[in-house]
Amino acid sequence: FKHWLDRYKYADRYPEHSAAVYRANAEQFVAEVESALSNAQWLEGESACAADVALFPFIRQFAGVETDWWADAPYPYTQRWLERWLESVLFSTIMAKYPRWEVGQPGQPFPSKPLNS
Repeated sequence: FKHWLDRYKYADRYPEHSAAVYRANAEQFVAEVESALSNAQWLEGESACAADVALFPFIRQFAGVETDWWADAPYPYTQRWLERWLESVLFSTIMAKYPRWEVGQPGQPFPSKPLNS
């Protein structure tokens, strides 16, 4: 999946094929994820597991390449799964945006608050 994802994201760097060809190849894996999620909220059942955590960033990247296409893609279970991750407190916490630091400004401690609070 990662191989095809990279080519889909950066199709201009891989002119041998169109982005649509790379997307179609990556979709083979997304279809497997969709199938697994059609039976449960998470890949291995009713709670998130290591596979969910590991795949989330890559599915997020895939969905972000062509957001209009993704919104209409035939993957409702995967879309819902991705939205659960994107709307989670954990994701919001780790993806907090900070202003760009400039010389002479005080630093921002990282993380700004303990993750277990």
